[in-house]
Amino acid sequence: MSFFLPSSKSLEAYLKLGRFHSLTGAGYLLIPCWWGLLLAIADKAASDHAIGSTFVLTSLLLMMLFALGAIFMRACGCAWNDLLDRKIDAQSLRTRSRPLASGVLSAQQAGKFIMLLLVASALILLCVIALAPNLLLPILLLAVVPFAMLYPLAKRITYFPQVVLGCVFNWGVLCGFVALRGEVTLGAGLLFAAAVCWTIVYDTIYAFQDLDDDKRTGMKSLTFLLPSSSAKKILSFLYWIFLTMTALSIYIVAGRDSQQQLNVSIILTLGSIYLIVWVWFLYDIRRLNFAQAGGCMKFFKRELWRGGGGVLCALLAAGFL
Repeated sequence: MSFFLPSSKSLEAYLKLGRFHSLTGAGYLLIPCWWGLLLAIADKAASDHAIGSTFVLTSLLLMMLFALGAIFMRACGCAWNDLLDRKIDAQSLRTRSRPLASGVLSAQQAGKFIMLLLVASALILLCVIALAPNLLLPILLLAVVPFAMLYPLAKRITYFPQVVLGCVFNWGVLCGFVALRGEVTLGAGLLFAAAVCWTIVYDTIYAFQDLDDDKRTGMKSLTFLLPSSSAKKILSFLYWIFLTMTALSIYIVAGRDSQQQLNVSIILTLGSIYLIVWVWFLYDIRRLNFAQAGGCMKFFKRELWRGGGGVLCALLAAGFL
């Protein structure tokens, strides 16, 4: 059957190859883009004391385009990762049923699928650039491509693949901010660094599902470096850094009003949101058993809404209070 006229079985395999059946990963790619956009909106509101209708419309269109881009680019990344790792995936209980590892799809079919996704992603990014015509944005978008392509190889050569993933997945913070403001500021840089810490936490917990398989296949991960007695403390400390740096980023951008007085309403709102997120995280990680794959996966899925949604709420408050 032709690639362009797949059977129902092949179509299901392609959807699984691109992880279209589970969009949690796409959410983790999208949320940082929206963080960058919302931080730019807060920066605009704080510096200009008003947000025009054209700026609002552009922001909404960019949010939609970034959402589409996240879905297609994440699908492309998953297919590329599975293509490179198909022999390794075949040795893992969790991944052996994937279309390439199980032989349902061939490497040639996966290559065509990746090319189709790349074309779709490129068209979306061209629309983003057209809405935000500044020189820095296309440079940022192109700069991350080599790192995204090399990420699947990181776990073969370094014990810090989560750090590499953090830089790739959260590049959208900078792209989203630059799309609306045309430059990278201290606040945007802090938010990017905070997001990298966030990814290290949730992806390390995700990686505990594959600890035994990684040992057998020779893959590397932060899970091997974390002492079992203090792993939760280290991850909690990184999460505290994540929350602290995001709060500092928002404060730098929107923590003062037009008279350079402390914006008490924003500070109180941020404090309330971050307290809820922090307590919820501590409650969950204390109950987490790294040896239970199901528990790690549930934590991973829940963190998108807790950390990702919590910072979104904080940024919305900073931009519109």
